[in-house]
Amino acid sequence: MKRALRHSVVFALVVFVTSAAIYAQNTVELLRIIVNERDARVEMAFNALPSNTQSELNPAKDRITITLPNASVDAAFNEPLGKGVIEDIFVRSSAEGLKVFVDLSKRSGFAVSTLPYSNRVQVHMFSWQSLSASDNALYSGMLAQESGVYSAAGEEYQRAVDAGSGTAAAYYGLMLLQQGKLAEAQLMLYKARSLSSDIADVYAGLAEIHGKLGDVDKQRQFQQLFESKTGKQPGTIVQRTDAANVEVVEPQSLATRLDVFD
Repeated sequence: MKRALRHSVVFALVVFVTSAAIYAQNTVELLRIIVNERDARVEMAFNALPSNTQSELNPAKDRITITLPNASVDAAFNEPLGKGVIEDIFVRSSAEGLKVFVDLSKRSGFAVSTLPYSNRVQVHMFSWQSLSASDNALYSGMLAQESGVYSAAGEEYQRAVDAGSGTAAAYYGLMLLQQGKLAEAQLMLYKARSLSSDIADVYAGLAEIHGKLGDVDKQRQFQQLFESKTGKQPGTIVQRTDAANVEVVEPQSLATRLDVFD
């Protein structure tokens, strides 16, 4: 009887530990928030890339709300101080998931981008009235991609790339890679390098492409470049079937993102 009870306790303990390990692996945790005052950008770093991220600009266009349904945050998380146009940032847990609020010192538009290898979500603030032609196309591409209009995103990114934007080339190349378009993604990510993009995921994307092409030396070279920039090993990008096959014809949220003043 005692032996059976002991075996039952050991089994229950193993199940509990295994379940806890699986839960820990599947939990997305917000690790830190970085405020870039010069580029009017907020960058959120996670242990894994969150899914189903939602974003919203309030009617006054001075607060951005990012909702992360499958994410959590440690109780001791330190919220960063606002700088420049980014007046304040605070993080709250809710029934809908983790919410990150970005308060702005002036009315702004915004766009959200994700870096699939670095596990980062970036929020970019801007004013349409003061954008260069290159940045106008870049942010239009980001808005279209986030809204699911991938063909329009590609056209806008290409315009920005033609105007010399390495950032647009990086986002476009990563989007193409998520669509499984290896040859086009490879060309665009190399273009991002030639345009001096500082986005580390460019190296991870090229490492993955060369790995799939069987070029082990190039794969290792770009893996090392990514690791030197981020301190972590690149994983494998998750291909999106929606990015390859489905498009939202008229994204309803798009108009609310434009800081057009009445």
